Amino acid sequence: MKRSLLLSVLAFVFLFSSVIVSQGAGKGALTVTTYPVPGNVKVDGKDIGKAPVTIVLDEGGHEISFLDYSSQYTTPPVQKIIIKADDKIRITGMYTNRFVPREPPKSFFPADSLFVYGMKDRPRKDGTIYDYIDGGAIVYLRHGFRETTHAAYRRPGGSTLTLDIYDMGTPAGARAGFDDEEICPSGFGQSEIGAPCKTYHYEPDYFLYFHKSSYLVYVSTNNDSLKTSVETFAAIVSRNIK
Repeated sequence: MKRSLLLSVLAFVFLFSSVIVSQGAGKGALTVTTYPVPGNVKVDGKDIGKAPVTIVLDEGGHEISFLDYSSQYTTPPVQKIIIKADDKIRITGMYTNRFVPREPPKSFFPADSLFVYGMKDRPRKDGTIYDYIDGGAIVYLRHGFRETTHAAYRRPGGSTLTLDIYDMGTPAGARAGFDDEEICPSGFGQSEIGAPCKTYHYEPDYFLYFHKSSYLVYVSTNNDSLKTSVETFAAIVSRNIK
């Protein structure tokens, strides 16, 4: 009797252990990142937070979607995956900047990839606005600054063209930055680019600021003979901003 009882207990323990193992099996890990900005992620319609984020999922098919980030970026397409036991899958959602022209200015080529800077409490992939313009940051923060996108272009001979798109949070913030003489001093010219614009010529530099929607935009060159390139490029950026 004792032996039968012992065998019964052992059989129960084995069965119970098998149930535990089977409950723990059939799962895998998914890590989701987004680039170049930290977008919010959904898995199977459930919001799992801001990327980068890791979640354990049951074996089988799953659908990963992304939330809109801002009017400056297109949202990544939905991705579908199949998880198997003990998988460790990584995927990336690419947010594409719709304001930065796909083609560089005529006769220029991209000098680097796009840089994105945020605020002290919300840094972006390249740090904060202080990492970019340091002491000048406070003026933009005064008017609601959220994020800067920076693009640089070069051409043979050393001429450069720079594009900075400041997300100021609201149209009122963008206009306030445009009206602030610490950003856009007096003594400016004007150009027809499809948005309120101020131009400046400090030999050999030529640059302009314009505002549209919630964005304050800066375009410059270190070669004033290329002022037309600056204005043409600024007009394209202006058209891209809805």
